[in-house]
Amino acid sequence: MASRCSIPSVRSKPGPACGGMISEGHVRIWLSAKPASGEHDMVEATMGNARFFRRSGPYPLALVTNTARGIADDLELLLEGVAPLQTAGPNEVSFLDNQRYASALDQTLAGAVIVHPDMAARVPTGTVAIQTTEPYAAWARVAALFYPVPSVSPGIHPSAIVAEGARVDPSAEVGPLSVIRPGQR
Repeated sequence: MASRCSIPSVRSKPGPACGGMISEGHVRIWLSAKPASGEHDMVEATMGNARFFRRSGPYPLALVTNTARGIADDLELLLEGVAPLQTAGPNEVSFLDNQRYASALDQTLAGAVIVHPDMAARVPTGTVAIQTTEPYAAWARVAALFYPVPSVSPGIHPSAIVAEGARVDPSAEVGPLSVIRPGQR
């Protein structure tokens, strides 16, 4: 039977002999295979359900830095997505906007981290600091780069119900299982 893990809305079950957790959801989590040494094995899964969230990329560090409106060392790094500091891998970008979570920054394995210039010195070796005075806003822009808002596809989905007398603009998208009643526009 599945149990809840510490990440909201992620269903998980006991992992293999190490006693860790393997996600049935769509995030990356750690298995504590060697708890005494502090080493971790990582289980890969996609971020977001592909039915709802389409990911784009990968993108070079320079483009991600430009999107964040930040500055970073000019390195050859290809970033494939976004993730929290605790779970980000070497091909992902994360961010820190609150010094309360600086300990997570110290332990991150992210390829790049968006941080305020005051925190850049704490970014671990092997992780690129993307410096900006507004890390949270930069994170929103970078997340939107990897998970863009889908374009509108005009038309009425076959499972939608549109009553006679309802007016639907030809440029509108009526999604699956939508109901438009008489007199509505």
